[in-house]
Amino acid sequence: MSPDSFVFEPMRILFVCFADSSHSQSWINLFSGVDADIRVFAGPFFVGGMYPPIPWSRPTYVLSEPQVDRGAKTISLFSKSRLADVVSRRIVHRLSLDQRFFVRSVSKWKPDIVHALSLNPAAVFAWEGLQKIPASLRPKFVASSWGSDIYLGKDDPDERPKLEKMLENCDGFFGDCHRDIANALSLGLKSTAAFEKPVPVNGGIDFRSLENGNHRQRNVILIPKAYESVANKTLPILEALEMLRDKLDGWEVHLLMASAEVRRYLATLSDRLKARCTCYSYLPNDQVSSLMRRSKVMIAPSISDGTPISLLEAMANGVLPIVSPVESIQEWITDGENGLLVNALFPDQIARAVERGLSDDVFAERASAINFAIVNTRANRDQIRQEVMVYYANLLEINSR
Repeated sequence: MSPDSFVFEPMRILFVCFADSSHSQSWINLFSGVDADIRVFAGPFFVGGMYPPIPWSRPTYVLSEPQVDRGAKTISLFSKSRLADVVSRRIVHRLSLDQRFFVRSVSKWKPDIVHALSLNPAAVFAWEGLQKIPASLRPKFVASSWGSDIYLGKDDPDERPKLEKMLENCDGFFGDCHRDIANALSLGLKSTAAFEKPVPVNGGIDFRSLENGNHRQRNVILIPKAYESVANKTLPILEALEMLRDKLDGWEVHLLMASAEVRRYLATLSDRLKARCTCYSYLPNDQVSSLMRRSKVMIAPSISDGTPISLLEAMANGVLPIVSPVESIQEWITDGENGLLVNALFPDQIARAVERGLSDDVFAERASAINFAIVNTRANRDQIRQEVMVYYANLLEINSR
């Protein structure tokens, strides 16, 4: 039989993730038009209700049929009814139904690769399930770090053992910064498993969709993560803007993902500042992109992070980043060259950086040119798609068949 008579099936990839994350869906959509059979396992991962339902693009395994139609085929255990949804939520953990459903789905569909799009909970969850499948029948197992999951988890006595066990058994690994690739290797990841360079968790920036405007005509101050958490701080940003309230005539302040805590704090500040501010719980991606194109500065200092997608989007769109000197962020930003670095807890530092960013057009335009080149080289979506597909294929040794 000649080699031409063989028929090769497209590789099957099952992504395990929080399916209502736009970053996860962006990674999944990276492979649109690629010769691969892709499905999603929508894990029951709680994220505090910060993300509303969004469209799903691939057939998706989900424990309970969604109440809101996501536009994709779903494979579920429970029907689309509120009673079924309530029952499933009450018994899922007691009976480990999510884990059983995952194992059954993998065993029945037989993907070539299971790729978890965060370490904890997605990759830990996936590895716990894959252990229940005989080693000879298991798919290749790939994990991606996300934000601060490994950076903070490595020092948590409860999380570290789970991360170590999972990473020791990874066939592949993506980190969004050099720092976290090194962290994964220190926790037991095989050096041969790691993708050779950092990859953004959303699959990169689509440069064909960019529309850069004139920097001197922009009038928006953008705060992309307006909530309080262990890693993210917004109240010092509001204090900084309060210091500048008399210098913000003509400027709009837009706060995305604004939490109730941040809204309450903003309500205590001056009327002059409040008149400049607009808060959003959620904005569709196209409206975020529109705001980016109107923004002069993006303020996103943090205590801890990986490579924020909002940072890359700002860099690609000519927005001056005001961020913190976190190790992972310094892989992208040099203070005073292509952005400004400030301590997330010091309003006076943030205020000085914002004032410079709004007034120094020459600096902002120079930083914009540098940032566009950096992101186009290191986070170009078209290039990443090709490299990741080769990486998946090499995991399966397709090229050697």
